[in-house]
Amino acid sequence: MTTCLVLCIILITLLIPVVVYASALKRTVIRLKKKQSRLEDKQREATQVIDEFKKKEKSMDQFFAIVTHDLRGPVGNTGSILQTLIENPEIYNPETQHEILSALKDSAKQSLELLDTLSQWSRIQRKKVQINLEPFSVQDAIDIVIERIKERALAKNISIEINRKKTEILLNSDISLITIMLQHLMVNAIKYSYPRSKIILTVDETEEGVQFSIEDDGSGIEKENFSRILDTTDYYYTYGTADEKGPGLGITIVQEYCKLINGKLWFESKKEEGSTFFLQLENSTVKKQ
Repeated sequence: MTTCLVLCIILITLLIPVVVYASALKRTVIRLKKKQSRLEDKQREATQVIDEFKKKEKSMDQFFAIVTHDLRGPVGNTGSILQTLIENPEIYNPETQHEILSALKDSAKQSLELLDTLSQWSRIQRKKVQINLEPFSVQDAIDIVIERIKERALAKNISIEINRKKTEILLNSDISLITIMLQHLMVNAIKYSYPRSKIILTVDETEEGVQFSIEDDGSGIEKENFSRILDTTDYYYTYGTADEKGPGLGITIVQEYCKLINGKLWFESKKEEGSTFFLQLENSTVKKQ
């Protein structure tokens, strides 16, 4: 009996360090697994960041190639034509000279509009957008936008219908940003509308603020390209119905401004049936850039 007791004590004495060691080893293994899991998470995050950077770098290369192409054409043509007019003015009659100068004026205007769009995009990238919130009449914003795009619409013989659900609608936001956003959406609608068609701009008051919709019956968007339209890292670029060019930044700028003033942008579209873009704007408070 005494021998068994002694053996039991010896066995227990031997097992205690083993149990303690096993317990410590188990805790170490758990800690290592947690560290491994955290490292794997960080590795996945790093891989995702690298992939996003590569995607953005590729998109930026594509974007700058488009911009360079769009600027080189008008600038180069303008220089060549002006040189001809200066050196050999007698080869053109006054009427032809007037037509050429009008075309040069339009080309210069398009280049300035492109540069203005690039300036807006640059300020967004550098987080230099100034936001000034104040109540304003939505009709005032619409009037500003129509004045800016009427020549472009007239050039394609496109009519613009304003559909207001309420006579007077007020919004507390930044009227400068709102007019830029609506202008980009209207220019986009004109670009992809067919000549002698109609664009409908509808504005309605909601509980949160105001909702705009810009509807056209133009070329529409193929379903497989839907995700690219609102992808701010993918500078999706197509020609308009009259072969209009452009870097495809308008929708991107609208989305970036939406982030700053509590806005929301979405769209519906069918190929060859047209598109409707919706812009929901709240009575805003400034968000940090």
